[in-house]
Amino acid sequence: MRVFLFITLLAFYSGALEASAANVWGALVLGTQEESAIPARLRPHEDMLKKVFGYKSYKILGQSTRKLSQSEETWIIPSNELFLRVVGKERDGKLRMNVQLYHGRKLLVETNANMAKGKPFVIRGPQWGEGQLILMLVAK
Repeated sequence: MRVFLFITLLAFYSGALEASAANVWGALVLGTQEESAIPARLRPHEDMLKKVFGYKSYKILGQSTRKLSQSEETWIIPSNELFLRVVGKERDGKLRMNVQLYHGRKLLVETNANMAKGKPFVIRGPQWGEGQLILMLVAK
């Protein structure tokens, strides 16, 4: 009876964790002053991007979507050079994440972030050509 109860509880707990896992979209974005149409994926965040960074247009240079499992690391790789390592936990509809930004094997930035689903988390990257690189994470 104890074994059956343990297996039932383990199956319930595993299912609860899987059900609460969030998908996280990561993108490498370039903000520039040249006029151009904003990609559909960035339109919900256009006002925030313009307010925070001040550029006229934004392009997605690379993107990736990964499932964020409870307390397990997830690598979001929006480009060949920049990588995001994310470890997070979901609680009450919000995500508590540890985010590390790498350039190759070199750790550039590490921070903890509280994210609500649908709200972007952005990291200002270096100047790139005539614009600014921006790393964006959005949990769904």
